[in-house]
Amino acid sequence: MSTKPPVPTINLDPKSLRTDGRNNVTGILFFSTKDGEFPDASWNDRVTVVLSWWCETLLAFESTSIANKALLRFMDGPFSIEVESFNTSDHLQLTFLRQRTPVYSATMSRSELRRQVVGASKQTIDFCISVGATGDDIMRLSVGLNALRES
Repeated sequence: MSTKPPVPTINLDPKSLRTDGRNNVTGILFFSTKDGEFPDASWNDRVTVVLSWWCETLLAFESTSIANKALLRFMDGPFSIEVESFNTSDHLQLTFLRQRTPVYSATMSRSELRRQVVGASKQTIDFCISVGATGDDIMRLSVGLNALRES
């Protein structure tokens, strides 16, 4: 029996990463929370696209210290995660949405979300390097990862 994490955790299965002839990189990518997996534990998506979006969203989100919201999207399906901060607090409220309807919510620190996005992005870039995959989506993820690391 697996235990649920106390804070949301980004799960990227490195063994699931694949590239096609057009350098689209897909793999299993989902969040684990105390309430379950989102979208689900076998969610397969274009990880270079999704993670580049998440890097860009976090960069924009972190550029302000006032209360704000951001949306972490998945490429396939009607799934997203609304991230909301309040003033300068490090705590974030994550609301997991299916077709814009809340499924459940959780809290985590801004720094932990950033650390997890950086980690999953680095794993994905390392995979791309190991298989010689190149392309616009991979470059966009690499630029987003580097910008997130440097900010």
